[in-house]
This record gives sequence, C-alpha cells and structure tokens, in this order.
Amino acid sequence: MPRRLLDALFDRADELPPSWVHDLAPGSDGGRVPEIVHCAHLEPRLLQCRAYRLALRSARRLLGAKVKLAFDHAIFKPSGDGAVTALHQDLAFSPQWDVPTATIWLALVDATDANGCMRFLPITPEGLLDHEPSGRDGLAAIGLDVSDARPCPVPAGGFTAHSQRAVHGSGPNRTAQARAAWILKFERDDRSWRRRTWERSLELQGVAVPRRFRHLVEAFAPVTSARGPARTGPGPARADQQEGSAQPLPSGDQRA
Repeated sequence: MPRRLLDALFDRADELPPSWVHDLAPGSDGGRVPEIVHCAHLEPRLLQCRAYRLALRSARRLLGAKVKLAFDHAIFKPSGDGAVTALHQDLAFSPQWDVPTATIWLALVDATDANGCMRFLPITPEGLLDHEPSGRDGLAAIGLDVSDARPCPVPAGGFTAHSQRAVHGSGPNRTAQARAAWILKFERDDRSWRRRTWERSLELQGVAVPRRFRHLVEAFAPVTSARGPARTGPGPARADQQEGSAQPLPSGDQRA
C-alpha cells in the first residue's frame, strides 16, 4: 500500500509545493535521485498503513519513549541510474534540530548493493562533521566518499534505523528495476495522552491534525517571492534551496 500511494504522489509531483520536491543527485550529469518530503502531510492514508504502525513501534523501542512522526520523505532512485546519495549526517540539514530521533529507512522493494541500498560508516561521530553542497538539494560530508561505507541490504518491507549523527548514503542503482524507499523520522512525543489520542484518531480518519494542517497551508500559500514559499518543518533541504526541480520527475518504475 505505501508504494501505491507514493507512486501516485510522484505521478503528480508537478502539482506539489515546489519546496517539497527535490533532487538529491550529486550533480547535473550524475543522474537523478527524486525525493518528495512531507509525504504523510500530502497523503494521510500513509499513516493508516501497517508499515507505518510497525515503524512507529520500532522507533518507540529505539527511543524508549512515546514517539511521534516528525518528518518523512520518499526517495525513488531510477533503474539503471548512476547517481549516488553522498555520505552525510541528517543533522547537517537542520543543526538547530538537535534532539534524539530514530529514522526508519523502509525498503519498498528489495534494497541491495546493486540497486543502491543504504550504506553506513561503521563508527558514528559524536559531533557534526563539516558538509558542503552536493548537487542541487543534497549535502556531502567533506572528505568522505560513499565507497568508504558498508552496504546494508534489506528485503522489501525491511528497514534500517539511524540517528541524526549517523553518517550514511547510498550507491547507484545499476539494476533494471526501480529502488524505492520511504523514510520516517520519529522524535519523542511530549503531548498529553488526551491530545495524542485525539490527533491519532483524526489521522486515522484522514483528517489533517492542527500541526499538519499548518504545514499544508504554508506550503500551498501563494508564492511571495521569486524563490518560492518558505520551507516549513525540519527536513533534508537547505534554507537556501526552496525551489523544486524544473525538470519533470521520472514516472512509474523509472523511479527508485
């Protein structure tokens, strides 16, 4: 179900807020790595999937507390594409958001070394490394290469988990099939039991909760500058990169 819902989002990517559609490829001649952020804001039915419930449960165990979805995005890497996702730390995109998180990288197809599964450095740094821009919307830890990291293949429905400081990336997709992943970032939930129960009941009905509704209103608000609407919420786009790609995203199984 998540794959079908996310495919539909990518099919109408040109209708989405430009600041929520990215390309994480390292350069203009290195292929494409299409990404859509805030997927659950755009398609609330994702929050009703069994995959979401399992990810929520796993994040709760990892953080040892009640958790809530703080951010999510989907990265689809096209078949036969040579683009890599540079090694980076999630914290580099939003250094001010330095809180304990559990990021669940959920494979929607078998993720292998051949099609660009996640890769991690064996040792997670205690602090934030220096990063530089990588392509239009990405960041890369300086002095590192994706070949320095160890691949972590997982079957469809499996996942990897990492913190904000974990150094990770992915290799190119050399196969004839698409590689698709849905990534969910959870943080500790300090809401009262009453508010948590109320907002979850709304989400199960497909109703935008107040926090999500605010993000949607801001994202779809009329553009007030040449650079497009201001970015809302934490996520993998720098503050100076608010416009989406001018090129249409690949469709169907050409994405991964």
